[in-house]
Amino acid sequence: MALSVTSDGEAKVAKVSLKEGKSLFARKEYQKSIGEFLKGLNGDPESDDALAAMADLMEAYANLSDTTRVRMMSYYIGERFRGKPDAAQALFRTGRYYLDMTNRPMYEFVYKVCLTNFPEHPQAVNIL
Repeated sequence: MALSVTSDGEAKVAKVSLKEGKSLFARKEYQKSIGEFLKGLNGDPESDDALAAMADLMEAYANLSDTTRVRMMSYYIGERFRGKPDAAQALFRTGRYYLDMTNRPMYEFVYKVCLTNFPEHPQAVNIL
């Protein structure tokens, strides 16, 4: 478990916000999910659920065509969670979204960030 500087109460409120964000994201209510994810991450940025929330947050931004925030999240996830397979999966997932949307500049960008931070990941060979 990650070391946290939040109180138990703050952590519980943050966990509820992250859960609500996940639910909104699953219903494709991206704008609302972003608010809940940010509230949860601000409340407990070191929670065990932080990486999954950031992955969904990045994809919510992608669905809303906010490429500036997707770029920022890509760099942040790649650098902060370097070496963690789940972080690479988050980037691959967003890259795949852009590939499916035929947004070549964005899928190339996300995949480049992924390859830079996770060159040894087993899926890296698939995008070279």
